[in-house]
Amino acid sequence: EELAAASNEKVAAVIRALGGLDGIALAVRGNSVALTESVPSITAKYQVLDNQAQVDFYTHRVATVFERHGRTLDAYLLFETIKNPRAEKLLARAAREATVTGQIDLALPLLRLNVERAKNLGEHDVAVSFLVSTAVLSLSAGKVHAARAALQEAKTLDAHDLDLWVREVDLHVRAEDLLHHQVERARCARGVQRQ
Repeated sequence: EELAAASNEKVAAVIRALGGLDGIALAVRGNSVALTESVPSITAKYQVLDNQAQVDFYTHRVATVFERHGRTLDAYLLFETIKNPRAEKLLARAAREATVTGQIDLALPLLRLNVERAKNLGEHDVAVSFLVSTAVLSLSAGKVHAARAALQEAKTLDAHDLDLWVREVDLHVRAEDLLHHQVERARCARGVQRQ
């Protein structure tokens, strides 16, 4: 309703349509908002918007509504698209939301951005926390090498309070890696026996 009041009928219709698509991520390109998740190749054109400033304005409004309704990841993606500083403030929450909802392809890069941000601020314990989350998520996605790399990076940072946590996750990653190698050896052995 707020968006409709601030826009003409065509834009309001687009925004109502987008608002009804719960959980759909949006990306802004030129003068269009594309639905990027589970509704491929549907694009709603902002026919009445003349310039990028207007696109940015409406994108900001939609992102604000998403944030207000607890859709932090969608809000982050829109704010980031228009390079709004609000994206930086939502980064950690967006990574958590992507992780919790199982959107691994979005969560891993967002976790990486959080690691870099924490390292730049000298917050090594925060960086290690995000690296351990990266390792756990990578492992759950079957990316053992990525999990190992994240833990190796965590070990290089000075966060002694989190050493035990890092070692525990490292043991879990090693166990998964060992299991993976044993399964592969068993498959190879079966293949040799068949020949």
